[in-house]
Amino acid sequence: MNPLVLICGLNVRARFIMNNEKIESCQIPKFSFPVQRPNFSLGLTSISDHAKNLIIKQYTRCVSYYGKNNVRYTKTCKPHLSKIFITDTKQSYYPEWQIDLKILEKKYKGIFLENQNSILKLQFDMDYCNQCKEKIYNTKLICNSCGNIAHPPKKLWSHSYLCSECGKTLCKQCTHYVRKWLILKRKLCRECGLTFESNSAKVKKLLK
Repeated sequence: MNPLVLICGLNVRARFIMNNEKIESCQIPKFSFPVQRPNFSLGLTSISDHAKNLIIKQYTRCVSYYGKNNVRYTKTCKPHLSKIFITDTKQSYYPEWQIDLKILEKKYKGIFLENQNSILKLQFDMDYCNQCKEKIYNTKLICNSCGNIAHPPKKLWSHSYLCSECGKTLCKQCTHYVRKWLILKRKLCRECGLTFESNSAKVKKLLK
C-alpha cells in the first residue's frame, strides 16, 4: 500500500484523487483486521522540491530550429526552478493495492488506487492479449489449458479457439489440429488430440 500520492498534471490518477471520480464502480471491502497508517516521512519542503522536479520533467521539451545560416540546431527547453511556485500542499492517504493472481500456469498482477468512493484500476495484466500484446476492451478468453488471456475466437487470424470435440477454450499455443478435407484444420485440445492419435490420426500443434 502506497501512503503518498503526489498530484502533478491532470491525468486519470490525479482526477480520481482530486474529484473522488467514480471511474469504475467497485465496492471497497471492509477488513476484519486493524489497518495501521504510519506517519508521513516527507516534510513540506521535500514535497515541494519533489513536485517542482516532477513539473520540470513533465514540461521539458527538445525542440529543433534553423538559424539564419540555414543550419539546424537542437535545444532542450525546460522550466526554471525559480519560476515554479507552489502556494499550498496537502498530504492525504490514498491506498494503492497490488493483487497477484494465478490462473493455471500464468501469473497476473493488478494495481488499484482507492479513494473514499470507489477503486481505480491503474494496471491489470488480464486486460491484454498474450498473443498480440494489445489491450482487450470487450470479451476476453481464458485458455483452459495454460491460463493465457486472448481475444475471443473469430473466423480469420484468430488468437484463440474452441476445441471442436469438447468445447474447451484454447489459446494459439495450446491448440492442436487434424486435417479436415485436406485444406481445413479441425482445432483440438491436447486431451482430445490424444484420442484422435489413438485412432491413428495425425495430430499437430498449431504453433511449433
